[in-house]
Amino acid sequence: DLDAAKVRNHPMLSHFDYLFTNFSTAASYSGPAAIRVLRASCGQEAHADLYKPAPQQCYLFAQLASAGYTVQSLLNHDGHFDNFLQVVHDNIGVPDAPMVSNDAAPVAMHAFDGSAIKDDYATLSNWYAQRASVPGPVALYYNTISLHDGNRVSGSSLTSIDSYPQRATRLMSDFDRLADLIAQSGRRAVIVFVPEHGAALRGDKNQVAGLREIPTPRIVHGPVGVRLGGFAGNHGTTTVIDQPTSFLALAQLLSNLVSNSPFKPGATLAQYAADLPRTRMVGENEGTVTMQTAAGYAVKTPDGVWIDEQ
Repeated sequence: DLDAAKVRNHPMLSHFDYLFTNFSTAASYSGPAAIRVLRASCGQEAHADLYKPAPQQCYLFAQLASAGYTVQSLLNHDGHFDNFLQVVHDNIGVPDAPMVSNDAAPVAMHAFDGSAIKDDYATLSNWYAQRASVPGPVALYYNTISLHDGNRVSGSSLTSIDSYPQRATRLMSDFDRLADLIAQSGRRAVIVFVPEHGAALRGDKNQVAGLREIPTPRIVHGPVGVRLGGFAGNHGTTTVIDQPTSFLALAQLLSNLVSNSPFKPGATLAQYAADLPRTRMVGENEGTVTMQTAAGYAVKTPDGVWIDEQ
């Protein structure tokens, strides 16, 4: 998708302190993707298990709450489609965590169902202004659907696929602006960027462009980055994690950063990403599983048959 949209060289990607280049998001739809990141501490669960209760230690934000963080959540949409608000509530692990209002942010585009999608930077900067009134550290879960299929940009006649490069550029620029805002405020933060899944801008012999029923490696392979905002030390070059990884490695990296602050004098950033757990690239939706192979990938169909694809 980054290549198809010609945004692989966007500055945001070079500003990460840690970049996972072989990360499996596992899912190709938003609901399961949200559950997977919210329950990252237990790694890549089977799709069927996502909709069952999980041990408390699975919930990433519950662990952050126990470490002293005030947990909040924020969306740039209304969260009504596919009961997304409830998905977040059920899986954030902190039952009383507030969902912050995005009402003050302007509308940037509309979803396929006509509902409003708010401007990312305005939504986040408004939250950050309010965050100053909350004492102590805060852990925010933010979900944006600015890159979703079917979106229509306000004031534009472009189709969703044609507007994707524009939307991707704006999204990444907005996150860069947020990092700059945090740095200028004098606060310190760990900013984690996790795509839900790919957009399948280019199809293959099994799926046309935009279709995601089969969670192929192209779709579940997402660029995941971590950036330290307000870091006064030597960033050095980006630490690239190129071995096969998934949510367990991300949770471990965050655990390392929380338990041993990288903001203390003399911290060497690369050491926090040493020996992260590996996870083979596997994609899974209801009834369909894919696994990367040396020659391409294998697909397990809903009827239980494995098929090798080149």
